[in-house]
This record gives sequence, C-alpha cells and structure tokens, in this order.
Amino acid sequence: MTNARGALVLAVLCAGAVTAGKGHAQGGYPAKPVRFINPVAAGGNQDIVGRAVAEQMSKSIGQQIIVESRPGSSAIVGTRYVKGAAPDGYTLLTVSNTFARVPAIVSTAGYDPLKDFAPISMTAEIPMVLSVNPALPVKSVKELIALAKQRPGELLYASSGSGSTGHVAAEMFSRQAGIRLLHVPYKGN
Repeated sequence: MTNARGALVLAVLCAGAVTAGKGHAQGGYPAKPVRFINPVAAGGNQDIVGRAVAEQMSKSIGQQIIVESRPGSSAIVGTRYVKGAAPDGYTLLTVSNTFARVPAIVSTAGYDPLKDFAPISMTAEIPMVLSVNPALPVKSVKELIALAKQRPGELLYASSGSGSTGHVAAEMFSRQAGIRLLHVPYKGN
C-alpha cells in the first residue's frame, strides 16, 4: 500500500465476459437487463461509485442495469456468486482493491482474482482521508498519536469491514505509529 491512490482504485470486473470462442449469430449485447453485483454493504464508496457507474452505463447501452448488494465476509459472498454465474456478460462485479487482497489473507476465499475474472474498466480513484470527531482534543496527526499512546485501545476507528482498505490502512498506521486502536467494522444496513 505504498501508493494511496493505487490502493483505492475501484474497478469493474466481469466474470468470463471476454472469453474467446466461436462467434454465433446473436442479437446485440445486451439483449436483456445486466446484473451489477456489489459485494459490500450499501452506503460506502464502492456502493456509491458502483451505482453511479451502473446508472451511466444503463444510459450508454440502452438497457437496464440492476444493482444487487450481496455483502458478506469481506466481499467473498458476492464475488463467489459472480464467479459461479454464467460467463455471458450479464452478471458484472464491482470491486475495490480488497478483491485482490482477500485471497492472500483468507485461504478459503474460493476465487483467484487473476484467473476467475477479466477486468473491464477502472471507474474511480478514491483518496483516503483521516478525520476525527471535533470533540476529540487533537488538531494534528502528531497530537492524535500522542493521545492514542496515552489511551491504548480506547480510541475507536470505523471501516467498511474487516479486510477492507480502511481497515488495512488503519492497522498499518497504528503499527507505524506504535499505537493501539480499536477497530469497529460497519456491518451495513
């Protein structure tokens, strides 16, 4: 995670949509609605960007894009669902860099990001921002670190889930700063 911008790239991937094979006489793609699977809880960056992309994509291709949230287990649930879908280009997956990181962390992830999916497009770069409640008596990162050292394990931080970019970034920050923070993963709504 040496490049914060690269660490937060959101890409849209499609299971098998770019598979080579013999051409058959068919109507134009898409001939029916396309399902856009979001494997994380609604309301976060990935969900917001995914829905915006789906809306614009629908206008561009003249076909309905149905956004489905299938969150769970650091995006494993939705990702496995798309992996098992027919490779016909009608089931797409929106992902963040968590998609590539999870199989290295979770041995039972059940997918290989390089072998099981084909990238279509990068859709957004989302910066990371460190912010605190204004009631917290700190005005700089240095002051935040000093307070966290005085109160080990008492300061909380939130992320979109275990293994998410925010979670990993905060853990790296904690280790580099020599502090201990308490992780509160958001479960979605």
